[in-house]
Amino acid sequence: MWRFALLGMWFTAANATELKQIEFKVGTDGLRPTPVVIRNAGPEAISCTAEYAHWYSSEIGTAKAGKELIAKLWFESTTGTYVMLNASQENLPVEKLWCGIDGNAYLTRALVPLHRIAGATISERTVTCATDSGRARCE
Repeated sequence: MWRFALLGMWFTAANATELKQIEFKVGTDGLRPTPVVIRNAGPEAISCTAEYAHWYSSEIGTAKAGKELIAKLWFESTTGTYVMLNASQENLPVEKLWCGIDGNAYLTRALVPLHRIAGATISERTVTCATDSGRARCE
């Protein structure tokens, strides 16, 4: 029985992972404001979300039919990365930006296209979203 206990201790030590400190970029140095205006051209309210990683997201807002909302994004041209700033001004890289029918946004979502071109000069842009056959469509 003690052999299994020792084997279990070895297995745990052998599969340990080294933890490395991650440094967050803070502030807007090297970033250009690039808000994305999302216009709702459909008959239903839409809700939009930014994903920072597959496990973390934050709601941007809701736009009723015929209204707009603004995703306050920043663009780092050296890497082609879009970021949002949290309350501590930490840069949160945006993996995806999407909108869907309010109340069922995740299941009806459509990606909002983001142009990720390193070295590009990107400024404010407008994207139009609408609902069609129970799903959102953003262009």
